[in-house]
Amino acid sequence: MVCLRVCATVLNLPGFVTKLSVGNGKNVAILTQDKSAHLWRGGKWEKLAGQFADISIGSDGDLWAVDDHNGIHHWVNGNWVRIGGVATAVGVGNKSNVVCCNRNTGKMFALHGDAWVEVMGVSAHHCDVGPDGVFVACNPQEVYFGRI
Repeated sequence: MVCLRVCATVLNLPGFVTKLSVGNGKNVAILTQDKSAHLWRGGKWEKLAGQFADISIGSDGDLWAVDDHNGIHHWVNGNWVRIGGVATAVGVGNKSNVVCCNRNTGKMFALHGDAWVEVMGVSAHHCDVGPDGVFVACNPQEVYFGRI
């Protein structure tokens, strides 16, 4: 028999959560029903500017989001910076491991420096990556594992 002990802290949420991302115990980001982004900081939720369809935070606090027009945004020095490319989902392991995918095209990309490089052989609607560069991507029929 395996017994698990759960130690949890209840975080009062700023609204109905539609998406959440956990980089670690100090880095948590959520999207609420009104598509606003919130970041857990100093024991409270901080509402960020903008409205988004997807959000992901890395273990180092690196934060990325995708808007309703498939625009990719990176949180830099307290502001969203629009990054080239189009995506419907984004995944962040840390600042060195960022992926995005576009369910309209099925393509997945990894960020290398300032450029998105296609991850060949992957057809993805959803994607995520760990801080070690190992990614998971899926579409309705398949799941892919790999390293960027």
